[in-house]
Amino acid sequence: MKSTKRRLMKELSVQNRLDAIFDEIRSHLDENDGKREKILPETRRSVRLSSEAIRCLHRKEVRTAKEKLSEIRDILDQTELLAKNTGLQGLLQTAHQEYAEAKLFYGFLEDRPLASPKELKVPILAYLHSLSDLTGELRRYILDSVRRGVTEEIANRAEQALALMDDIYYQLITLDYPSGLIPGVRRKTDVIRGIIERTRGDLTLAQSRLHFLNEMDKAKDKGQRSGDR
Repeated sequence: MKSTKRRLMKELSVQNRLDAIFDEIRSHLDENDGKREKILPETRRSVRLSSEAIRCLHRKEVRTAKEKLSEIRDILDQTELLAKNTGLQGLLQTAHQEYAEAKLFYGFLEDRPLASPKELKVPILAYLHSLSDLTGELRRYILDSVRRGVTEEIANRAEQALALMDDIYYQLITLDYPSGLIPGVRRKTDVIRGIIERTRGDLTLAQSRLHFLNEMDKAKDKGQRSGDR
């Protein structure tokens, strides 16, 4: 009888202990779930604003782009604080990536030194993906520039953009690490090579046209001077 009572008391003690443990676990998970519900819409807003900032930069609406980038940084600061010590940091990956891409493109247009992950306050993986995606924006910048009419200044700036694309590619291919450490980076690096080659071909055609027009102008001026004599 006593042994049965002791066994029942032990079982009750274990059950009470498990109840207490799982109450604590549920409380922790409920808190994190609440934070998750706050983080997700904010990261989606951040991604949307990053796309809008890049679009503004292509349209030369720099002031509006700067305002959006400042707003994004505030959003990221708040969501990073919410995600701290929760295991939810992965939810910010895309937001960090899109923000860094917009900031890097802004830096190029403003002729500033390339910002580091630390300066942008983004994780290294997000930074690597943002560099990869930046090449697409640089290609668009080059094509938009030469469509407006090729001048020496535009051609030189386009060459700078192409050189940055090249530099990014050659740095990325030196990252000989397992895909588990830099997931997705190798695939994007392979894509970049094709983007650069197409852009180089487009720019060469534009430069050839500029050279042709310059030669035509020289010939025209020479003809006019001969006629004046």
